[in-house]
Amino acid sequence: MSLEYRFDHRGNVELQDAHKRSYCWVYFLLFILAQAGLGIWFYFNGYLTPVDAGDNAQVISLGSKLNGQEQQLKLKSDEIVRLESQFISARRSEKIQQTANDALREQLGAAETALAESRERLLLYEEILSPQSSERGLSVRHLTIQQLMIDEDGKKLAHDRFYQYHLILTNIRGGDDDSLATGQFDLKLTGRQDTKKVTLTLSDIMVKTGQEKEVQAASQFSLKYYQGLEGKIELPEDFVPEQVIVELKPASGSGGKRVKKQYDWDTFKPINQSSTNEE
Repeated sequence: MSLEYRFDHRGNVELQDAHKRSYCWVYFLLFILAQAGLGIWFYFNGYLTPVDAGDNAQVISLGSKLNGQEQQLKLKSDEIVRLESQFISARRSEKIQQTANDALREQLGAAETALAESRERLLLYEEILSPQSSERGLSVRHLTIQQLMIDEDGKKLAHDRFYQYHLILTNIRGGDDDSLATGQFDLKLTGRQDTKKVTLTLSDIMVKTGQEKEVQAASQFSLKYYQGLEGKIELPEDFVPEQVIVELKPASGSGGKRVKKQYDWDTFKPINQSSTNEE
């Protein structure tokens, strides 16, 4: 039997059987083999598949690109929001400007119409006062009917069925006769409503203020030489006017004659004029 000796940590000599040491190497070799077998098993079952370096780099690159695209998308989204806000603000400003322009255009149109009517009235008055005027007695000298789009405050009206009429009456008499002509007048509209023939009087279409005295006064005339009468009317819905008829009814005892004059609605040109003795 062979013996081996060795020194312990205290420096003492110990004797050891040489066969016992050989078993340690056997155990170590078995451990190494077991580890190698276990590694081979893991490898063939896919647990130890090596990672391709190229694929790993590609994954990292794709992740970086996605992050960059996400940042660009956020920037573009913010830019779209900013542009939409600017667009809405511009549209709002444009709408406000358009509304102001429309109001100014309407006011300018109304002023031009009023100026043209004033010039026309001036010429008419000059003609009435002219001694060459040959039309004698009570007569309808002039009639205009103008559509109203805005009220006195420059605001747009609720609909386009409001009109303003302006009527000029003359009473030209010969010699020293300067008697006053008084009476009532009526402005009638004939047309169609719901396919039916309809005739509307001034009291039916006049814009009323709620005071009956004003309604009666608006239908009266009183003049020596000439008089201008005007008022506002409102046409019924779905009413299509065709003709305008002006009737003058002198008061009893004034010695005047009834006057009836017709106008075409589209042109406001007189169709005919007739006078009859007062009944």
